[in-house]
Amino acid sequence: RSTFLKNIIRDNTGRAGVVCVDAAEPNFQENNITTNETANVLVETMANPHFTKNKIISGPTYGILIDNKGIGTFGENEVVQNGDSGVMVRGGDPSFTSNTIYRNANCGVEVTALGMGKFKENSVLENFSSGFFVYNGGNPDLDKNRVANNKSYGVFVTEKGLGHYHHNHIHGNLDVNFAVASESTPLVEHNFIYDGAKAGIGCFDSSIGRFFRNNVYGNTFAGAYVTENAIPVFEENEIHHQIDGYGIWVYGAGVPRIINNQIHSNSVANVAVSETGTPHIEGNHIFTSEGYGVWYYSEGNQGGKGLL
Repeated sequence: RSTFLKNIIRDNTGRAGVVCVDAAEPNFQENNITTNETANVLVETMANPHFTKNKIISGPTYGILIDNKGIGTFGENEVVQNGDSGVMVRGGDPSFTSNTIYRNANCGVEVTALGMGKFKENSVLENFSSGFFVYNGGNPDLDKNRVANNKSYGVFVTEKGLGHYHHNHIHGNLDVNFAVASESTPLVEHNFIYDGAKAGIGCFDSSIGRFFRNNVYGNTFAGAYVTENAIPVFEENEIHHQIDGYGIWVYGAGVPRIINNQIHSNSVANVAVSETGTPHIEGNHIFTSEGYGVWYYSEGNQGGKGLL
């Protein structure tokens, strides 16, 4: 197995700065990989390289592109200030552990085209769009990551996206911390989702999703909102202390199941149902709001419905 150690790999104008194909398994350690066309690093066709403690920076497009059944193990790298997303997984199944992925011009990480990947204990910060963008059947596993201060969503799962999202800290993002849309079905459990500038969780556009045993707090506007025919399940979460808003807000034909949650101490209402929202609300402990415990109200002529 070849090892590349402490090199500067820059300004190449072919397919990428580093290209790993055809089941190759090289090691790259402590290199500076920068300003290469197409991608700083390209991995495809069952290649399984190991990248450790490299700086992958300032590429005009992707920092790392995993394409066409690429694999690869990436640990303790810095993926910074690339001109598109820091990491693009397009049909591959890599492993990323303890990397810092920040200040990229698009997303921190994109997973698409049935791509997978294991992402554990990474810091995905201050990217100019979403921290993680999962779409078109993407199906990653996110465990113990910090996803914070991104300029759009923290995690956005859409276009029939999947994935398992557990034990992450998702906070301080400038749009919704965790958003689900377009018939997507993620499993979201045991996360801390807090200090979002717009909401903790947003479910819309016929999304499904299961939210189990998350701690959702300190978000502006709502801990979770459900609209546009979304049918998520919220079970055994603690949803509390949202700022200037609701614990859970259901409106616009949202149809969630809200079961056995602790929903408390939210400033306007713990649960609010307006327009054509139709939730099923069962077995919850709903208490100590500064405003309403459960608030059914009308906007125009369409009041809230549902089973309580």
